[in-house]
Amino acid sequence: MINTHHISQPGSIQGPAMGLEDASALAKLFSHLRSEDQIPTFLSAFHEIRHARCLEIVSMEKRNLREMTRADSEVARARDHAMHTLH
Repeated sequence: MINTHHISQPGSIQGPAMGLEDASALAKLFSHLRSEDQIPTFLSAFHEIRHARCLEIVSMEKRNLREMTRADSEVARARDHAMHTLH
Protein backbone atom coordinates (compact mmCIF):
# COMPACT_ATOMS: atom_id res chain seq x y z
CA MET A 1 0.00 0.00 0.00
CA ILE A 2 1.38 3.42 -0.92
CA ASN A 3 1.73 5.75 2.04
CA THR A 4 -0.23 8.64 0.47
CA HIS A 5 -2.65 8.66 3.37
CA HIS A 6 0.08 9.95 5.69
CA ILE A 7 1.84 12.92 4.20
CA SER A 8 4.32 13.67 6.95
CA GLN A 9 7.28 15.94 7.36
CA PRO A 10 10.79 14.81 6.39
CA GLY A 11 12.40 13.23 9.42
CA SER A 12 9.03 12.21 10.83
CA ILE A 13 9.22 9.57 13.51
CA GLN A 14 5.50 8.85 13.41
CA GLY A 15 5.39 7.18 10.00
CA PRO A 16 6.30 3.69 11.22
CA ALA A 17 3.83 3.94 14.11
CA MET A 18 1.04 5.06 11.78
CA GLY A 19 1.90 2.14 9.50
CA LEU A 20 1.49 -0.27 12.41
CA GLU A 21 -1.83 1.34 13.34
CA ASP A 22 -2.95 0.98 9.70
CA ALA A 23 -1.93 -2.67 9.64
CA SER A 24 -3.87 -3.34 12.83
CA ALA A 25 -6.99 -1.60 11.54
CA LEU A 26 -6.80 -3.42 8.18
CA ALA A 27 -6.26 -6.77 9.91
CA LYS A 28 -9.29 -6.22 12.11
CA LEU A 29 -11.47 -5.16 9.20
CA PHE A 30 -10.33 -7.91 6.85
CA SER A 31 -10.70 -10.59 9.52
CA HIS A 32 -14.43 -10.21 8.79
CA LEU A 33 -14.06 -10.59 5.01
CA ARG A 34 -16.41 -13.18 3.57
CA SER A 35 -16.42 -12.10 -0.07
CA GLU A 36 -14.22 -10.09 -2.44
CA ASP A 37 -17.25 -7.87 -2.99
CA GLN A 38 -16.75 -6.50 0.52
CA ILE A 39 -13.27 -5.12 -0.19
CA PRO A 40 -14.38 -1.65 -1.45
CA THR A 41 -16.63 -1.27 1.60
CA PHE A 42 -13.84 -2.34 3.95
CA LEU A 43 -11.40 0.10 2.36
CA SER A 44 -13.95 2.89 2.71
CA ALA A 45 -14.42 1.97 6.36
CA PHE A 46 -10.63 1.95 6.81
CA HIS A 47 -10.46 5.49 5.44
CA GLU A 48 -13.22 6.65 7.79
CA ILE A 49 -11.55 5.00 10.77
CA ARG A 50 -8.03 6.26 10.09
CA HIS A 51 -8.41 9.64 8.38
CA ALA A 52 -9.01 11.85 11.45
CA ARG A 53 -6.27 10.11 13.46
CA CYS A 54 -3.73 10.55 10.66
CA LEU A 55 -4.59 14.22 10.20
CA GLU A 56 -4.19 14.71 13.96
CA ILE A 57 -0.74 13.08 13.99
CA VAL A 58 0.50 15.00 10.93
CA SER A 59 -0.73 18.26 12.48
CA MET A 60 1.01 17.44 15.77
CA GLU A 61 4.26 16.70 13.95
CA LYS A 62 4.08 20.03 12.12
CA ARG A 63 3.57 21.85 15.44
CA ASN A 64 6.49 19.95 16.97
CA LEU A 65 8.73 20.75 14.02
CA ARG A 66 7.88 24.46 14.24
CA GLU A 67 8.53 24.42 17.97
CA MET A 68 11.83 22.56 17.75
CA THR A 69 13.17 24.80 14.97
CA ARG A 70 12.01 28.07 16.52
CA ALA A 71 14.55 30.89 16.13
CA ASP A 72 16.41 32.02 19.23
CA SER A 73 14.00 33.99 21.39
CA GLU A 74 12.66 34.15 24.92
CA VAL A 75 10.15 31.47 24.03
CA ALA A 76 12.86 29.22 22.58
CA ARG A 77 15.07 29.70 25.64
CA ALA A 78 12.15 28.92 27.95
CA ARG A 79 11.45 25.77 25.91
CA ASP A 80 15.10 24.72 26.13
CA HIS A 81 15.21 25.36 29.86
CA ALA A 82 12.04 23.34 30.42
CA MET A 83 13.45 20.45 28.38
CA HIS A 84 16.75 20.51 30.27
CA THR A 85 14.96 20.33 33.61
CA LEU A 86 13.17 17.16 32.46
CA HIS A 87 16.44 15.27 31.98
